[in-house]
Amino acid sequence: MKFLFFKRIWYSFTELTEVKISFQIFLRMLIPVSSFILFFQLFISKGELNKIIENYIVYSGAVDHKFFILYLTSGVSHIFISFFVISLFWNKLFDSYTDIKRRIIKKNFWIHLIIIVTLFQTVDILNCNLSIMSHDRIYYILSKSTTFEYLFTSIPGFAINGNTINLFYTFSIIPVVLIIFGLVVIILTCMNLGKDLSILFYQLENNISETKKIELQTRIESFHNYLFVLSFVLVTSTIATILFFQLPLICISDGEQYDSYKSTSYGMGICWGVIFTLTMLTMCYYPYVIIQKKLKKIMRDGEVSGNKELGDWLEKIGDNFLIYKNLQSLISVLSPTIIGLLANLF
Repeated sequence: MKFLFFKRIWYSFTELTEVKISFQIFLRMLIPVSSFILFFQLFISKGELNKIIENYIVYSGAVDHKFFILYLTSGVSHIFISFFVISLFWNKLFDSYTDIKRRIIKKNFWIHLIIIVTLFQTVDILNCNLSIMSHDRIYYILSKSTTFEYLFTSIPGFAINGNTINLFYTFSIIPVVLIIFGLVVIILTCMNLGKDLSILFYQLENNISETKKIELQTRIESFHNYLFVLSFVLVTSTIATILFFQLPLICISDGEQYDSYKSTSYGMGICWGVIFTLTMLTMCYYPYVIIQKKLKKIMRDGEVSGNKELGDWLEKIGDNFLIYKNLQSLISVLSPTIIGLLANLF
């Protein structure tokens, strides 16, 4: 039974075009965050980082809940938007598949999710610098505050040789749920791109008639729609991330430490905005480039080269897949970074 399961998985990665394409897009998508993990590890001193975090003076009096309310609001918005997109992409992904193929695709979805969750969990367990900057420092400050200490009870918690081991904080439920929803949207985008590309390649390999133009136009335009929808989700994720970084500001006493923490959080907001932008760029790079290559190959064929109208149409379609010529796509890709740069307004 186990052999059959792995045989089907191997078949999906080697024989199903949509799975091969989606996995290539998925692997490229991991490059930006992996690069930032490596660079943070190489160029930031963990000792200095821990020293700075431990020196923050936590204010013990009454605090303004502004950022916490805004964080919860943005989090709920992100979940609702992501849930709607997940429902839409999930139904689209499995539309027109046979039962056997549907089961194979579902298994591949879980493989994608396990891979990316394992990556993030490994970074967290190894206590990498990006992990410390992105949530450990926030947790450390909030756990020292009387306002948030009730959210830092461990579930579950146990002791080894008198040392308490905390596996999961109550507060962690909020960011973990937000991250999972965002990751699922990204994975489903990769898989839908793989499916649509495989169908598009099949259609382009056949003669392009006038009746097929409309269908091809619609399918090609759908690639831009994936980018717009993913951008919208990642913008809500960026806003939630920025507000998450700002939470400890309500607990830190005014002065140099307050300014230091605020400027660091501003930098981290830009950092994750750039990561999300590069993630979208790497995800759309492969489909856009390979579509360009396919269209140029068709335009070199004898049948198309003698048909000026069809050649002009294909050239126009190809221009839509040059990001620098497509203002909407360019804005979509840059929007998380723009939001990060505007973080000081929060």
